[in-house]
Amino acid sequence: MSIQWTLAATLLFIQAIIIASLLISAIHPRTWREVFQSHLMQTIGSKSHLYLYGFVGILCIFFVESIFEFLKYSSLNDNHDKIMFYQIQMRLFRGQRNFYISGFGLFSVFIIKRLIALRLEQAKFEEEIEYSHIHIDKLSKRVRHLLEEIKSLNPDYHDEEP
Repeated sequence: MSIQWTLAATLLFIQAIIIASLLISAIHPRTWREVFQSHLMQTIGSKSHLYLYGFVGILCIFFVESIFEFLKYSSLNDNHDKIMFYQIQMRLFRGQRNFYISGFGLFSVFIIKRLIALRLEQAKFEEEIEYSHIHIDKLSKRVRHLLEEIKSLNPDYHDEEP
């Protein structure tokens, strides 16, 4: 495997690890939000769209190259010479392998992007829920206090529960 395809396969494995870690439910969304909003990630994130476009561009170049290689060797059919036949089959296999590596790499870039967006949105919703619970607790305490005031001012008052 050439250096470029070794690099592409390594990046695919790294992407698989990132996807697996984003899917682990044991890591709380608030933790993901803190990670994504850390100073290091903010520094990287300021230029992240350039990194993403560059990464996708390189993977697209790899993908197109693998398609050309795949098509070039799939049209050849030399059954007379066994050595040439196996050579063509080996190169066809490499083209197919490279096609799958670059294709899955491109696909997983968009999966990672979506998973990060979903994790951040989940953390935001959980913070809103916590805020709502705190607000509801404060309101219920205030209502109890007002009911106690009403009872103390008007002893004939009876609670009517629906």
